[in-house]
Amino acid sequence: MERILYVGGFRLPDRNAAAQRVSAIAKGFRELGHTVYFLNYAFENIKPEWKKYYGFECFEKGRRSIWRQLTDVSDVLKIIEEKEITSVIAYNYPAVAFQKLLWYCKKRNIKIYADATEWYVAQGNILFKIIKTIDTEWRMRVLHTKCDGIIAISEYLYKYYKNKVKTVKVPP
Repeated sequence: MERILYVGGFRLPDRNAAAQRVSAIAKGFRELGHTVYFLNYAFENIKPEWKKYYGFECFEKGRRSIWRQLTDVSDVLKIIEEKEITSVIAYNYPAVAFQKLLWYCKKRNIKIYADATEWYVAQGNILFKIIKTIDTEWRMRVLHTKCDGIIAISEYLYKYYKNKVKTVKVPP
């Protein structure tokens, strides 16, 4: 039985499409006998606490600075240790933070998977476009291929990864 931590840019319980996806996948893992936990960041400032959504334990914290969103994995590491996590699934996780999480997991024989749902051209001002493009390309082309597996949302992503890393397609 695996103890899985799902992290990323979703807003539980059902505030965005990402939340719908990760909770559905987590229900599948639960049916297979695994335990799934979530780490959820709210857009508002809230008191950090464990909550229950759909029968899953979810650690919720308030908004973080953009810099911390892109680079900090301290909350993830605390939950990994506290809950004795054996697998992590990172949903569209920022590249710098993903790299740190990948190193941590590989060093401790914790499986790490990517739930890949988006690969698009960044929109916005030139600085944002540059940062977002580097982040996305590094994550999609390099970091995901170092994972133990990929959960791909589309046929395109499935075909891109299937010869590089174990990949399963789970459409929306």
